[in-house]
Amino acid sequence: MAQVDAEQGRLGDRLRDRLEALEIAQADAMRSSVSALEPVLHEIFDKLLPRAVERGFLGVLMEEVGTLAADEAGRFTIQVAPEEAPRVTRLLARADLAPNRVTVRPEPALALSQALIRWEANERRIDLESVLGALDDALESFLDTLAPEDEYD
Repeated sequence: MAQVDAEQGRLGDRLRDRLEALEIAQADAMRSSVSALEPVLHEIFDKLLPRAVERGFLGVLMEEVGTLAADEAGRFTIQVAPEEAPRVTRLLARADLAPNRVTVRPEPALALSQALIRWEANERRIDLESVLGALDDALESFLDTLAPEDEYD
C-alpha cells in the first residue's frame, strides 16, 4: 500500500508539473498571439472605429429624434457641433419634421459625435465620443492583463 501511495504521489506531482507547464505555455502563446495582433487592434481602434462612429452618428441621432417624434415629445431642441448643424437640419427637413417642432442649435462644446436633445423637462445625450474612449480603455486594460507575470520570466 505504501508503494501504491508513493507511486500515486509521484504521478500526482508529475501531472501537476505538466499542468503548470501547459498553463505557462498557454499564457505565453496567448501573449504572443495578442502581441502579434496588437498593431492591428490599435489600427482598428484608432482609425476604423472613429470613422464608423462618424458615419453612424447621424443615423443614431435621427433614430433618437424619430423615437421622440413618435412619442409625441412636443417641441425639442437638438444641440450638435457647429460642423454638424447644417447636415442635421437637412436630415430633419427630409424626415418631414415640422420646423416649428424641432430646432437645431450649434454648440461649440460638443464634438462631432455628440448631441444633446432637450424637450420639456427632459434631455437625452448622445455621446459616441465617450463610447470610443471606453473602448480604448477596455483595449488597454485587456492588453495590460496579458503582460508577462514576473514569476514566469
